[in-house]
Amino acid sequence: MGRPRKIFTEEQFKESRRVAGRKYYRKSHERFSECGLKTPGGFYVYLWLREDGTPYYVGKGTKNRGFISSAHGVHCPSEIQNILVQEHPSEADAFEAEKFFISYWGRLDQGTGCLRNLTEGGENPPQGLRKGHRNSTGTKQIIAKKIKALWEDPVYRSHMSEAHKGKR
Repeated sequence: MGRPRKIFTEEQFKESRRVAGRKYYRKSHERFSECGLKTPGGFYVYLWLREDGTPYYVGKGTKNRGFISSAHGVHCPSEIQNILVQEHPSEADAFEAEKFFISYWGRLDQGTGCLRNLTEGGENPPQGLRKGHRNSTGTKQIIAKKIKALWEDPVYRSHMSEAHKGKR
């Protein structure tokens, strides 16, 4: 038995937009990064949609965040028509909308919906991910020992020496 999949009718989708209190617009032009278009001013919430129109990821962004795959756990849609953008006047409003949409559509990892998000939203940077993480002193010592052992290997040492020649 597979994971439950939440399918939304057009009425439910329209209701979620009405409840959020903001107007959506679809980007129907060529890929954002390729044509150099400016992103919505300020903060926005973006939804990445499957081919059937159901969302699979919700995020908060500025600049080109909603149009690129890097630093996401999932891939950006290949078709620009599958990206919805909702502008907000402040970052706090965008975070609230992100949390609303994630709770409305639910998360796959919790079995409550169709989104691949791993958090409830509203955090910057996301909690629980390694961004900004600092290793403990014990972990740093273990890493240092492994690196020193690597450099004691003459094959590794000569390879790294050749790889870095001419870089200064």
